Amino acid sequence: MSGMPRQESLESLAHLLRSGKPQGKRTASMAIAEFGGAEASAVVQSALEDPDPTVRANLATQLRTRGIPGSMSRLVKMLDSQHEVEQRAARKALEEFTFASYAANFDYLDEESRERTGELVRRIDEKSASLLRDELCSTSRTRRRRALEMALHMGLVTQLQDVIATLSRDDDQYVRLEAVRLLGICPTTVSGQVLREALSDNRTLVQEAAERGLRELAPADEEEVASASSREFEKSQPLESSVNA
Repeated sequence: MSGMPRQESLESLAHLLRSGKPQGKRTASMAIAEFGGAEASAVVQSALEDPDPTVRANLATQLRTRGIPGSMSRLVKMLDSQHEVEQRAARKALEEFTFASYAANFDYLDEESRERTGELVRRIDEKSASLLRDELCSTSRTRRRRALEMALHMGLVTQLQDVIATLSRDDDQYVRLEAVRLLGICPTTVSGQVLREALSDNRTLVQEAAERGLRELAPADEEEVASASSREFEKSQPLESSVNA
């Protein structure tokens, strides 16, 4: 559209986004990024409901720079889209939510911000789990302890349970304490075994954390036993009916 008056070009793009064919809409959704101002932003906002996920994805990367209301919530929701093209667009638009940035600022965030930002980083930075694993294996005990806290706030305890279980036997008692505490409040397949082993730790604080964790796990264990018993009972019913017949 070079050579056309700017207003006329914008109107042409708006028309394509409203009534064009699929490829025309996709082209227009990228081209409109060159147009700033309230009118262009209104066109973008309107076209966000297009049925083509590629069109929506192209427009999504422009939302925050345009200052369109609700941009963050829309992009966060798009992270869960069934369309990979939209997921990629959302991650690109939220690319400042990196693990490196989260780790650098973690100590300065309050609890709510740690959890909210940690969840976003987990969903946006695809390397976050592997990078956190590296932190958990750090030679610095301070970094290991902080990494355990990050695992909780990022919702990665289950995914990293193997290395957290290893840290429950760390040389530093406070690293052990945090690892045991995490496995007690975020039950995983290794929690029971690790917590029982920690009962014999040489530090009272670790022992007490293990005891609390096992108490927390008990209701879940009982529920699983009850569920298993119920399944076995249901399986036995057809056989008993057949015998009675």
